[in-house]
Amino acid sequence: MKLYINFGFPRTGTTTLQVHLYPNHPQINYLGRYPKTNPKLELIDLISNLNNDDFDKRYIKILIKVKELYLDPNKINLISYEYIIWDAIHYDNSYRNPDPNDINFRTVSRAVSRINSLFSKIHVDVYFFCSIRNQSDIIFSAYKVTSPEINASLTFTGEEIIQYLKTKNTKKPKIKRFLNGFNYWKLYKNLSEVVGENKIKFFLYEEFKNNHGNFVFDLSNYLKIDPVISIKLLKNRYENLFEVDSVINNPLSLLCSKLTMYFNNKKYLFENFNKKLLNMFNLLYRYIVTYKAKDKKISKIKKENLIKQLNIIKNNSSLIKKYYRNDCLELKNELKLDIDKYGY
Repeated sequence: MKLYINFGFPRTGTTTLQVHLYPNHPQINYLGRYPKTNPKLELIDLISNLNNDDFDKRYIKILIKVKELYLDPNKINLISYEYIIWDAIHYDNSYRNPDPNDINFRTVSRAVSRINSLFSKIHVDVYFFCSIRNQSDIIFSAYKVTSPEINASLTFTGEEIIQYLKTKNTKKPKIKRFLNGFNYWKLYKNLSEVVGENKIKFFLYEEFKNNHGNFVFDLSNYLKIDPVISIKLLKNRYENLFEVDSVINNPLSLLCSKLTMYFNNKKYLFENFNKKLLNMFNLLYRYIVTYKAKDKKISKIKKENLIKQLNIIKNNSSLIKKYYRNDCLELKNELKLDIDKYGY
């Protein structure tokens, strides 16, 4: 029996695959994440984030959860959970961490090793894959939706990122942890040592973005599913293509973004419909009744600050590429990925 796990990266089309391909392809037994297990797939979350002592204590219960997963012998069994990477290189989740100052608490290799070990107990071979993206682009895109300017999860600015790249010094070690997470060859090598080269596969996001290009064929062949069906399911489908206005805390912008998303995916519109309806009225109330001139001014300032930081990142793309140059050379030479034409 086989199980495939799409373990990241965020901002590489993962949500589009989770919404349009994985749950709808008749040859796939999709076990989550979104929309089937929104917002989290508890099993993989536990495997990724528990410290070693807690993992050992809960090992039997976790193994029971593994055994409870229904794996279809006649379909491709698949889990998609980009937070395997995102938790390791970005999020703190210190409430699960006995030592919040230990930024090396989680690693992708540890999570993959645990998954591989657990499923081997029930005689399931696990194959891991993800999409990678030009580092200057993925950092720009990730910053847009996690930046401190919009009160999101990043704890450092674009300017601080660039300053670290120039000096290699920082008082915020999370910057180095974040940036090193995009050393793709190093990641591939580390994972290969854990589970073997034949069980790790990288795809290029740029081929997905370029009207899906050969990406759909390559992914379908890898998963051994019908590419014709995959193409039909993914045609003109894109999720989470945020513009700056949509990530600023403006109720009307957020409402329009949500409505667009749900009407483009009507089958999910009526899931938890009462909750969605309540949230819509809350947003309308905030915008029509309580949204004041000072709120508009605050949104304007946030937008200006975010654009400033994004421009700093964009204007230093060559510096970002230099930081990853050696890693990209290894990636190209060892995996034979055609990354030059995408500006890696």
